[in-house]
Amino acid sequence: MGRTGWLFENLKRLSPALAAWLGKRLGSNPLVRRRLEREYTALLGGVEDALKPYRDEFIRHTKIPASGLEKETILEQMRTLKEREARRWREGYASGAVYHGAEEHIQFLDQAYALYSQANPLHADLWPSINKYEAEIVAMTADMLGGRGPGTVDREQICGTLTSGGTESILLAMKAYRDWARERRGIRKPEMVFPVTAHAAFEKAARFFEIKPVRIPVDASFKADLKAARRAITGDTIVMVGSAPSFPHGIIDPIAELAEMARQEGIGFHTDACLGGFVL
Repeated sequence: MGRTGWLFENLKRLSPALAAWLGKRLGSNPLVRRRLEREYTALLGGVEDALKPYRDEFIRHTKIPASGLEKETILEQMRTLKEREARRWREGYASGAVYHGAEEHIQFLDQAYALYSQANPLHADLWPSINKYEAEIVAMTADMLGGRGPGTVDREQICGTLTSGGTESILLAMKAYRDWARERRGIRKPEMVFPVTAHAAFEKAARFFEIKPVRIPVDASFKADLKAARRAITGDTIVMVGSAPSFPHGIIDPIAELAEMARQEGIGFHTDACLGGFVL
């Protein structure tokens, strides 16, 4: 093993922060820089192969053909690709991708999709049933999360909406916290406090909506550090975030403690329970 090989092997054993610092300093060395470029090239080559496994096996369509393909031709190719890919998740190693793979349930979903293949939720006058479904999902979720019964808030204050997925849910929530704080508290330079283990969508929200990200560390058990959370709150903090569970480790942050901290400070609190929240 040459010097650069020894160096790269040992860099892997360092903490990520220290490794990044050393990598940046060593990157100015021509020998090290060439090695880094080779590593990147090999890495990107592997990613491209994984993302485009069919490029040499099936005909690629890079423009709209003069004559369309026969419907059965299209369906046959789709069936072939579906069966090939289904083998991977049916083995049970696809956490967060397929939530219920039972064949009977899949057939039921296929029928439901077919019945509403032409529905467009933007046009509630044509498909008011979409409003009914959404309202019922929101109501059932609110009930499950303690939104009814003695000691709860006014039911008129409980609201919700359906989104395309976890990222959009986080983006819309962070925008709501920002707009609320701007209107009610006059905050023009908003800040959001979240653990370093929080979902990447919080970073996106910070960039999109011009909210300063304030990242707090986790403790030895990978839960959000409560003391660090308390220190991170300022007069411009609009929301604090906790994960249930966190995306990288599946660990539940101290939600009750963080929420109480946010309540005392009069700021918003957001529980990111996208992956596993209903199970909890």
